[in-house]
Amino acid sequence: MTAGRTLPSPLEAATLDPAEGRRVRPGTLGETLPTPPMETLIARTGRDEADDEEAPESAAARRMRVVDPETYAVESEVAKGGIGRILRAYDTHLDRPVALKELITRDPQTEERFIREARITARLQHPSIVPLYEAGVWPSGEPFFAMKLVSGRSLDHFIEEASTLDQRLVLLPHVLAVAEAMAYAHNERIIHRDLKPQNILLGPFGETVVIDWGLAKDLDEESPEPSRTSSLPPQRSSSPSSPGSMALTVLGVVMGTPAYMPPEQAAGRSVDERADVYAIGAILYHLLAGKASYEGQYPMEIVRCVLREPPVPIEKLQPGVPRDLVTIVQKAMARAKAERYRTAGELAADLRRFQTGQIVQAHHYSARERLLRFARRHRATLLMAFAALAALAVTGALAVGRVLDARDEARRERDRAAEAERRESERADTLTLVEARAAASRDPLEALAWLKTLSSSFRGHRRKRLVAADAIAKGVPMLLRGHAAGINRASFSPEGRFVASSSDDRTVRLWDLTTTQARVLEGHTDEVWEAAFSPDGAWLASRSKDTTVRLWSVKTSEIKVLAGHAAPLGAIHYFRDGQRMASRGRDGSVCLWDIASGKCKPVWPAGGAERKLAISPDERTLAFVSAGSLVLLDVDAGTERHFEGEAHEPEVLTFSPDGALVATGDQKGIVRLWDIATGVSRRLEGHTGKVRAVVFLPDSSRLVSSGLDRTVRIWDVHTGEARVLRGHEGSVYTVAVSPDGKTLMTGAADQTARVWDVASGMSRTLRGPNDSISDVEFSRDGKRALVASYDNSLRVYSLEALRDRVMAVHERAARVIAISPDGACIASGGADGTVVWTNLADGTPRTLGQHAGDVHDVAFSPDGTAIASAGADGRVRIFSTQGAAISFDAHEGAANRVLFSPDGARVVSAGADGVLRSFPVKGGEGKVLARHSTKATALAFSPDGARIAYSFADGRVVLHEVTTGRETVLAGHHDAVHVLVFSPDGGLLVSGGMDHSVRLWDVPQGALRHVIDAAGTGLTRLVFFPDGKRFATLGGEANVKLWSAVDGRLLDVLRGYRGVVEGLDVSPEGSRLATAGADGIVRLWDLEAGESRLLEGHEGNVLAVRFAEGGRSLVTAGKDRTVRRWMDDLPMEAASLRAFVEAATPETVTSLGIHSDKR
Repeated sequence: MTAGRTLPSPLEAATLDPAEGRRVRPGTLGETLPTPPMETLIARTGRDEADDEEAPESAAARRMRVVDPETYAVESEVAKGGIGRILRAYDTHLDRPVALKELITRDPQTEERFIREARITARLQHPSIVPLYEAGVWPSGEPFFAMKLVSGRSLDHFIEEASTLDQRLVLLPHVLAVAEAMAYAHNERIIHRDLKPQNILLGPFGETVVIDWGLAKDLDEESPEPSRTSSLPPQRSSSPSSPGSMALTVLGVVMGTPAYMPPEQAAGRSVDERADVYAIGAILYHLLAGKASYEGQYPMEIVRCVLREPPVPIEKLQPGVPRDLVTIVQKAMARAKAERYRTAGELAADLRRFQTGQIVQAHHYSARERLLRFARRHRATLLMAFAALAALAVTGALAVGRVLDARDEARRERDRAAEAERRESERADTLTLVEARAAASRDPLEALAWLKTLSSSFRGHRRKRLVAADAIAKGVPMLLRGHAAGINRASFSPEGRFVASSSDDRTVRLWDLTTTQARVLEGHTDEVWEAAFSPDGAWLASRSKDTTVRLWSVKTSEIKVLAGHAAPLGAIHYFRDGQRMASRGRDGSVCLWDIASGKCKPVWPAGGAERKLAISPDERTLAFVSAGSLVLLDVDAGTERHFEGEAHEPEVLTFSPDGALVATGDQKGIVRLWDIATGVSRRLEGHTGKVRAVVFLPDSSRLVSSGLDRTVRIWDVHTGEARVLRGHEGSVYTVAVSPDGKTLMTGAADQTARVWDVASGMSRTLRGPNDSISDVEFSRDGKRALVASYDNSLRVYSLEALRDRVMAVHERAARVIAISPDGACIASGGADGTVVWTNLADGTPRTLGQHAGDVHDVAFSPDGTAIASAGADGRVRIFSTQGAAISFDAHEGAANRVLFSPDGARVVSAGADGVLRSFPVKGGEGKVLARHSTKATALAFSPDGARIAYSFADGRVVLHEVTTGRETVLAGHHDAVHVLVFSPDGGLLVSGGMDHSVRLWDVPQGALRHVIDAAGTGLTRLVFFPDGKRFATLGGEANVKLWSAVDGRLLDVLRGYRGVVEGLDVSPEGSRLATAGADGIVRLWDLEAGESRLLEGHEGNVLAVRFAEGGRSLVTAGKDRTVRRWMDDLPMEAASLRAFVEAATPETVTSLGIHSDKR
């Protein structure tokens, strides 16, 4: 199901229902409406895990008027697309034929777009735009709209039928009519975004109608559609993968029809009116050349062509095209939108000039061309004069002209070649960046490999930095490849230097991580299912489907074969002494091996299909299931204990680290805990499919399980309660626990591994493999992670390099944060009342104290040794970072704001009681600075500490001089002022309020400089740029506005958000801006690049964001209780960034097997 698919016009589609005149109610045309397609994921076990959910009705649809179906009598279905259809119908009330458009596949996004199309079309009243009569929903909830039924055929049919240029030029007035219609739409701030010959109807009386406004956009409307940083849909290679045509509307992030979309639209960036100008130029190109500007078998193939190069010049395809028209096309289809006509109106004006023989503005006329035009108009007058001068002029002009023309032509040829080479390089780099951006979300290695292919002349290094930072943040592993079939298991050696992998290719590989080279261990005659290191790391044991265990010396070529089982091996376990091993066959048999002699001591006979085996931490007991009961076998005495119960063929089995419990997980989704002392078992129910992994945390207090239901569950072994971790989109096959028990790693059929923080339940995703994850493991020091996949590859991650992480977890929402002056520490306050201090260097949080209610504000002292907090309990608390605290009963009601004075001697607070108080940091009596009848809402010290600005809920703003106590009231606001900020030099104070205004005050004079109508729902945050010339604001909207502090002009609006922006900060150097949103996304803007990258991980609203560590990182706080750090420390300078990317990974597009034809 795809949102935004355009439907064929009823005027160009064949009638599908041959029953002429048959009239039925809308939505009952004798067919079953299709349901959304089922997304099926086949696990390695063959289990079908599809989910089939019905999409809910959109909010927009619920606001539409319900229409009686009897209003319209449907005659036939004339067109049908992927999500909707068009019906020929009769309006029984107004006695006229109409065309009904209705959805057949429903989801909220599709309905929102459908209804937006109806509303936009209804606004446009122009002879060349099909009018809309009515829009609403049927009683069943499906939206529809009725429009004029126009007779005619589409423009592309007429172009196809015209075999000569002269015949096609007759159609030129229709292109002019389209340009005029779009000029009108642009004046209404509407852009079409899918103009093409198929969407232009030519009527029998010469009328021209633009149809299908399904992708239209209101430029004044806040839209959830892709921002300037959106990218093309991911493509593993440059080869097209799906059939299509040049007329197909490409959906998802790239919206429109490839052959008629400009490069910025093809790249998924934001577009404006000039996208329609380009499309009209492409239609004119089609008309003049007789074929589309770009053609290809596949949509993505056409998109790549659009991004890579301009179309073939018209002159080469169709000789004789008037030069003026060629120039119009070139200007309309300019690859840089700044070089196109600014509006469709300008394009229409040039087309009219051509038709009337006037000079076309887009064309640069030579003196010769102007002379010829003058001569045509004054032919008779000039004829005699030219005759008299001709003989004299021709001889001399020809001689001199030949010399000058030859020189000029050589110079022009050199310039053309250099320009062509430059443009070709730019086109290749543009395509490369698109490939890298798309790859970053699926495989960071591929993204970096693409970035390495950028030319040395590439000038967009800040855009390159965004993509590189995104890739680095997602984790760049060491890639190990060599197996010819899927990898089943992998493990680190005890000291961490080696990795062993076992594969269906019948080999074991021993990888040296210092060189990434592998030693291939061959000898097994069937699939190898596991390879395990001996406790001292000197030997490697492998188990195989060929029924043998093989022992391989890590340092030498020595091999031992342990043969004793009659069935493939299901489990092997080394004893700590390295001299013994336990194994179990898939026939249920259990053996104890003396490794030195290679002899097997059978301790349990074959019988049954159970194959799992566990060994107790003290190595005195083996646990396994046989004939439905748990068996504990004493290794030395040979005695056995049977625990009767429901131990049905467990998929997994393990001992707790303290040896008190055994856990099993079975095919029915049941996890069982067996008490070794009593033999009593407990059922832990929650999984809805087979359990694939169980593992205890190191303290034995909790058990982690995963299964085919795509969940990970953390069970309290005492209470049986579970915390469910969701995020994987496929069966979770494997789980590992870090040595300190703070981190989990999981691998799943969705081709991803996830690293989970146990305390918060938050995760980060490791991407790259092209098949299911078969195994995950932590190194013994907990610093590295190993991910094995059925795509034949291994990836080794440095966990220390995964520096974006959770720094602190509150019991409730983390509401506010402050950064120490040196950028090295965080103070956070939560809705749980706690104030937490975290040193970014070691990442260890420490709770300093607690308020009786929400923490409303936190602040660091200028020297970073103290933290002040304000709480809903009315108290102001001052903490030493070493733990000592002073508390003041500051306010009757909540304390809203708190600040240290710039000299660090005092703390000032503002409260809901309208009082401002000042307290000495070292203790003592506080004093009241001000008292007002409404609550104090904002507070700010000037940089030099000479003044305090504060405001109240009634709009009163006061400038208080600290030494004299003199107060200046800054009047003008008439509603609560929540923002007060001094400029960096202290000369300007900016105030912002719920009256939607921003006021700029001259501080020394106390005079108003500028008033800005900031719109929105009231100012909530304002941050100055370091140079003091600009500031950024939030106003309860889904955007950020940048303003001039010099004259109050609006400089830019940053869009692309899916919810209200709640947090804002500017980097120390002023070239980056970070925001936190109600959509749960942190967005980091590079203002020089004009693009941003998304930092995803929070669940729910992100409430605050600050730059830290001198701008090398961001810190955020969210409703999900977490405080997080995100690194952004890649080089800013082009050469340093190039060197960084080269060093980040040895992989290249060639080593990754990626085919590229971009150059």
